[in-house]
Parts: sequence; structure tokens; C-alpha cells
Amino acid sequence: MPRLIRRRKISVNAIEPIQPQRPRRLLAEALRTAIYMLVLLMISSTLVARYRIEQTSMEPNIHPGQRVIVSQAGRTIGSWFNRSAYAAHSTSAAAAGLQHGQIVIFYETDDLSQSPLIKRLIGLPGDTVAIHDGATYINNVRIPEPYLSVSTECSNYCNLTLDTNEYYFMGDNRSVSRDSRLFGPIPGDHVIGRVVLRFWPLDQMTLFP
Repeated sequence: MPRLIRRRKISVNAIEPIQPQRPRRLLAEALRTAIYMLVLLMISSTLVARYRIEQTSMEPNIHPGQRVIVSQAGRTIGSWFNRSAYAAHSTSAAAAGLQHGQIVIFYETDDLSQSPLIKRLIGLPGDTVAIHDGATYINNVRIPEPYLSVSTECSNYCNLTLDTNEYYFMGDNRSVSRDSRLFGPIPGDHVIGRVVLRFWPLDQMTLFP
């Protein structure tokens, strides 16, 4: 008489035990993960940077002690273009993508050991900047500046047309700000990047365009 064999049913939700991996395989995976993390860290440190504000020139909108994140993407892309044989106007590519009204961090001179400045971008390459009667005009049009609490006075670089690689900056705290009104336009390769986020203090976290 044939014997009946009772087959064990396996649930579709059953979990099969995983065989222990060999040490060499574990080491390879750990090394691969470390390389991925290093690459991501290098990319992030190239594209963004963190700064602690030490200046009063952007008050009342940005105060000393606050911390911001700066996008360096334009500077990084510009440096890539500078190494390309097909780069056109490569000297101005370092500040590519900047727009009027953005808050920007830059170096005043070629001495990169000095502390950078934080100001608002007023004039782009090709713009005609004119400051008179307490207001700022770009290409003969008065620009609205709702971020100001004081009028704008100027005695030096008050009326000029920017070259293809020049940017004009002013601080929001116009009465104390050391900016392009005093030292003139800034070349694009002195620009570090634009402020995209104030992350400290937490209750004042702000995204900037």
C-alpha cells in the first residue's frame, strides 16, 4: 500500500534565513559605502557652504550671529567652464545665474585670506547704476527696495555702467555699509555664492530666492 507523504506548506510570507556573508564581501560593501559617502561629501562641500554672520551691514534683515547656507553652484560651474576650451566669457561664468536683489557673499579683493562680505546684488553686468535723491536707479528705472529702512546716499561710485564681468553690491543697512558705493564694482570671480537659507536661529529660518 503506497504511503502518503505530507508536504510542508510554505507561507508566502515566510522569511528565509540569510546565510552569513563572508568577511571579504562585508569589507567590500563597507568600502563601497565609504566611497559613496566621500563623493557625496565632496559634492556637497563644493556646491554649498555655511557661514556665520559677523557684520551689521545687512540689518535689519540679517543680524550678526545668524548662520546661513550659501549656494556655490554658480562658482563651481563657472570654474568648470573656465577649464573648457568652449567657454565663452569664462571670466564672468563664476557668478552665473545671479539675479537682482539676491543676497550674495563675495571677496572685496584678490586676498582670499580676508573675511568675505555679505551684501545685496544691485547691478548685473551691462546695467547702468545711478544713485541720487536717496534712491537707486537701474537702467534709468527706480528700483523698489522694500527691504530698506533708510534712504540711499552715495559720494563715490554713484553713476556707472557695469562691464561684462562686473557686479554692484550694497548692504541693506545703507548708512553703515561698506559696499560698491565705496570700492566700486566686484568682478565675477570674487563672488562666492548667494545665500539660499538662514538656518539659525531656528525660529528665524528663512529661504531666500
